[in-house]
Amino acid sequence: MSDVRTQIVEIIEEALSGGEAVAVATVIDLGEQGDQGILLGGKMLVRKDGSTVGSIGGGAIEEAVRESAVGALEERPRLEAQTVHVATEGDAVSRRSQARPGDARVMVEVHEAPGQLVVVGGGHVGLALATMGHMLGFRIIVIDDREEFANEERFPMAEQVIAEEPAPALDALDINDSTYAVLVSRGHTLDEEGLRHLVGRGAAYVGMIGSRRRTGTVLQHLADDGFALADLEGSDDQRSEVRIANHERGNEAVDLRLGAKPRLLVSDGYVDALEREKGFHDAEIKRLWYVG
Repeated sequence: MSDVRTQIVEIIEEALSGGEAVAVATVIDLGEQGDQGILLGGKMLVRKDGSTVGSIGGGAIEEAVRESAVGALEERPRLEAQTVHVATEGDAVSRRSQARPGDARVMVEVHEAPGQLVVVGGGHVGLALATMGHMLGFRIIVIDDREEFANEERFPMAEQVIAEEPAPALDALDINDSTYAVLVSRGHTLDEEGLRHLVGRGAAYVGMIGSRRRTGTVLQHLADDGFALADLEGSDDQRSEVRIANHERGNEAVDLRLGAKPRLLVSDGYVDALEREKGFHDAEIKRLWYVG
């Protein structure tokens, strides 16, 4: 294995162990671009800042692929792998329907550690979210100041169970763009305190359950205290919310959708989405706002 490829493998291993996410571009089909200097099987690792290790041959095609790889690292939800079709002039598209005859094809793969799901609140909602998150491949961290709700016996799937007040526990965690945090504690005061220690720290997702009035009041408190509005605004075009409802069979988290843009999302406005789901009725939806 060449020194460059050895370096690429080492950087990938670091990313999978919790380091910065990276993308690796591999030429899988030259098309009619073989005279442009690109190499079949050529590999290039790309970081979020656009820096690279290795090369697929240089020129406009390599630059287009580098830009596509940076874009793949910025996307939420993340696509683990995609094929980029590139023409001589460096015009790149990712949809097969937009590809042109003779385009080279380059596979762009994102390598990163599994997402970290931080659940603040060890009650029945927190337990259901942790269980579902683990099933989806998240690394689970649970925080609750009550030892009877924060212990390994209750959360055997968790990587960490922290029996501590949310504020110091959150401050001690490494919050980054692979972190998905959900506030479902037993009271709005604790949720608000936890929120203050999450907003603006670069998490991929921060979700808080509560009524429209409650969430609006909490966000207004943070705005009044000087938190940036950009960090507090919800995303109207991305409904990757945590949706929780009481089912007739008992209290269950029935849908877990995390990701999208790195914005603060609250449960305000999600009743309409729930009403379209089969099997949920007004009484169940009403209880949603006060679960936790």
